[in-house]
Amino acid sequence: MKNKIFIISFLIAFSFKYAISQNKVIDSLTPILNSLQGEKKIEALLSLSNEHRPDSEEKALKYALEATELATKSNNKIKILEGKICEAKVHLKYGKDKKGLELIEDVMNEALAIKANEAVAKIYKAKYAYYLDVKADINASVLMMDKAIAFTTANNMQVLLGDMYNKRGVAYYYLGNLEMAEKDFLSCVAIRKNTGDKAEEAGTIMNIGVVFFHSGDFKKSIEYYEKALKVFEQLKDTLQIAKSLVNIAMTEDEMGLIKSAKVKLLKASHYYNIAHDNEGLAGSIENISNIFSKEGKMDSALIYAFKVLKIREEARSEKLIGTSYTNIASMYNQLNQTDIALEYINKSIAQEEKIGNKTKQADRISFKGAIYLRANNYAEAEKYYQEALSMREVIGNKKALSDSYISLGNLHQALQKPDKALEYYLKALKIKEEMGDRPSIAGITNNIGVLYYDKKDYKRSIEYYLKALELRKEIGDINELGESYLTLSNSYKEIKNFENAYKFHVLYSNINDSTFNKKFAASISEMQAKYETDKQKQQIGLLEKDQKISEEEIKRKNTQRNALAIGGILVLGLLFFAVRGYMQKQKDNKLISQQKELVEQKSALVEEKQKEIIDSINYAKRLQNAILPAPELIQKHLPHNFIFYKPKDIVAGDFYWMYENEQMVFMAAADSTGHGVPGALVSIVCSNALDKAVKEFSLRDTGKILDKTTDLVLETFDKSGEEIKDGMDISLICFDKKNKKIFWSGANNQLLYVKDKELNVIRADKQPVGKSDHRQAFTTHQIDYKEGTTFYLMTDGLADQFGGPKGKKFMYKKLEEKILTMSGEILSLQKTILDETFRSWKGELEQLDDITIIGIKI
Repeated sequence: MKNKIFIISFLIAFSFKYAISQNKVIDSLTPILNSLQGEKKIEALLSLSNEHRPDSEEKALKYALEATELATKSNNKIKILEGKICEAKVHLKYGKDKKGLELIEDVMNEALAIKANEAVAKIYKAKYAYYLDVKADINASVLMMDKAIAFTTANNMQVLLGDMYNKRGVAYYYLGNLEMAEKDFLSCVAIRKNTGDKAEEAGTIMNIGVVFFHSGDFKKSIEYYEKALKVFEQLKDTLQIAKSLVNIAMTEDEMGLIKSAKVKLLKASHYYNIAHDNEGLAGSIENISNIFSKEGKMDSALIYAFKVLKIREEARSEKLIGTSYTNIASMYNQLNQTDIALEYINKSIAQEEKIGNKTKQADRISFKGAIYLRANNYAEAEKYYQEALSMREVIGNKKALSDSYISLGNLHQALQKPDKALEYYLKALKIKEEMGDRPSIAGITNNIGVLYYDKKDYKRSIEYYLKALELRKEIGDINELGESYLTLSNSYKEIKNFENAYKFHVLYSNINDSTFNKKFAASISEMQAKYETDKQKQQIGLLEKDQKISEEEIKRKNTQRNALAIGGILVLGLLFFAVRGYMQKQKDNKLISQQKELVEQKSALVEEKQKEIIDSINYAKRLQNAILPAPELIQKHLPHNFIFYKPKDIVAGDFYWMYENEQMVFMAAADSTGHGVPGALVSIVCSNALDKAVKEFSLRDTGKILDKTTDLVLETFDKSGEEIKDGMDISLICFDKKNKKIFWSGANNQLLYVKDKELNVIRADKQPVGKSDHRQAFTTHQIDYKEGTTFYLMTDGLADQFGGPKGKKFMYKKLEEKILTMSGEILSLQKTILDETFRSWKGELEQLDDITIIGIKI
């Protein structure tokens, strides 16, 4: 049987291969299982056990036992061994270590007794996977592959030998021993060339590319990826072509070649489509999302992240839906939108709990703690970090356990409790050392250095920073070396050791200079060698000249003395003029200094006035914020909503308004006359008038509410004795929950709603709430209540925005088309789409007006 191509999963594209193949195997084998007989049925049962093992202990064990029973009945000794191996794998996967290890040892003895060499090799692989994936004991997994390589070499099992080298290379990679990883991968490539397995050879070449990626040699990394890509193109393996393109793209992203990376990811998406690999497609799009996130273009990042979620939901990729929720939570966390980040991480936790993935559930709970930590809510952060720690202690995954200790260490460092932080870091360090995880050991050691730096114990901080530096040099991780150089520079500066401070700062600057690469370093070495050679030649030449001083040399020296005497006179003359010039310059500088002081005084006065104005505007903003309904209140009464609110200035003429009672919920998007401070003042008048209309006058008809609001606004402005035409345009909707009815009225601002995938428009009355030449009563429209309908209240800010290729207005027609096309998306994504649409259309032009669009789904 051919081995699967095993490619290191450092990029998202690689982590989906096995999940997709699993679903296909289960779907194809389960319906025909009863029709199979003999060895074919045993193989089918073994395959089903392997495919169910990641998710279902019960099913995986059931199929393994059935396979063993059937093999025993037919006295098929090899298949009996394979059935027991499958059973042992299930026990090891689900924490029954003693039972699993005892069974695997029994099977090993049986296999050796009957010289079932392939079964022995499978046992080595099973134990390797147990140590690497379950126990996270990487050193033990290396030792297991040492034995496997010795066994397959002794028995001339070339195909399996190549596989063992590949697996040991992966283990070395995780240890951070990139040199040994590369060596093993090259051994694997050589074997696979001999066996003629081009696909497996290309897969291992890809792994070598990963090694160079992590050593910081991106050009070499791409060189190997492109070699693998060429083979996959010859084999017409669309799936592996896609994965190769993803790796090239992500490496280009690290090199700053963003546009090229995005193009390759789009090509990868195309190949995933051809291969009908929805999860690969989702992974490729997820990488695009991550690039936008790194660029700080969070709107675009979220659009792509929600696309990924939609693909996974439609494909029912239950195991990866939680991953999408987590990515979205992470992006909202970066935007400091804590409430939304928590909403999505809670969805992720629920998803992992639903499918019974305790490991990922603990990971998500830990990330929930990180969200609270970013929001400076330390009590909640510690609560969830401790909950994750408790789960991980039960699961027994060393790596995850050490991650919990690191998180708690970081938390207590933020709380300025260095002793407690150190306690957790040392616990994490102990586990990482047992695992042999050198990159993490370096990171924790560096963290301990930071603790001592914060305690002003700079000698101890230098001690730990140097340890971290040495490890990072051994690993060859250029990305982390910069941090070590910078921290050392800062510590040496604190103890006044400026020589070392300067030395490490230069090293930091060099490593962070994008033009400083290995080629440049080599040329520096070459120049240094050349300099030393030239220096030696000069010294030899000087010795020879000292031995051959002639009369001509003496004459030349006399000439030099005379020239120096004349030169001295000239220098004295020049010095006189220089001193006189210097004194004049001092006078000029004094005058300039006085003028500068005067300018600075005036500038300070202007700055003080500016500060007073800004303080006043910020106070106006606080007043305006006080009239806006709280997000929690809106969420409580209208749970399916978004509010796209984008003021032009610090304060706005636009505002949104809400009123609710037991029976009804009113919501409005309003545009007061003007924007900035004048608009904000008018908005407060208009908002108060709306409140009075529903609270003091107890009006519930939307048209009558606008009529009364008009009266109240006019009454307020009439007190000034001047003719003021200020007021507002508004879109006001009422949801009568008790009677299942909807009412709407509008002043100049229309209502859009999408029902059954059709866009409906209700035009507003052509008059404002305020002074009007031909005032009429506002119309109340009744709309059928149907669940799934989405309503859009808006002001005219986006429709009137200039932009696009010709600098024209966006217009309502485009807005209506955009709303119809996006209406099928979830509401939080619709808000992101509108923001991205606005930014894209506006380009470099100025925002013209405040913008408010509210979406409500019933």
